[in-house]
Amino acid sequence: MLRIGLDKWKRFFMQWSELGFRKEVKYWWKNTHARMEAKGCIVS
Repeated sequence: MLRIGLDKWKRFFMQWSELGFRKEVKYWWKNTHARMEAKGCIVS
């Protein structure tokens, strides 16, 4: 039961990710990374 639900959810997620999800995450990550660098939290 859970297995079927997981597969369905995974398929849904894969389709959703095709609709620009990765682009959103990349954009968010770039902003977060830049902000952390500006604060001196991380060194690239």
